[in-house]
Amino acid sequence: MTQMPTWDAYMIYVLRYLSDGVERGVNEIRQGVADLAGLTEVQRAEKHVSGQSKADNRILWAVSYLTRVEAIERPARARYRTTQLGEKLLTQYPEGITAITLRSLAKPGDEWWLSKPKGADTTPTVIDIEVE
Repeated sequence: MTQMPTWDAYMIYVLRYLSDGVERGVNEIRQGVADLAGLTEVQRAEKHVSGQSKADNRILWAVSYLTRVEAIERPARARYRTTQLGEKLLTQYPEGITAITLRSLAKPGDEWWLSKPKGADTTPTVIDIEVE
């Protein structure tokens, strides 16, 4: 991997890392996802303008958005595990999940994805994902 993945590129790694159903803490998720994504030491050391690791920042955004659509759940503070929807997404999109796919799963009134630059397409594409 040569370029730092965007936050949405980390979603598939988060789901893969949590796919065993084990509840994990944020620090474990950040490390495990970075390992799965094959980040170099240089990429892991790269800093966001806030001073936080850029990789950690993007991984945590992926965790946050996956939680909002209930692809992963937070059974306790800073602890996460996958849900049936997360397992289904991993099966249906093994190569990765796009922000557009995630937007299609947003609950009515949950418009976190609307803060896009002018001219960006924010219309969700409806994707039929049934969870038993």
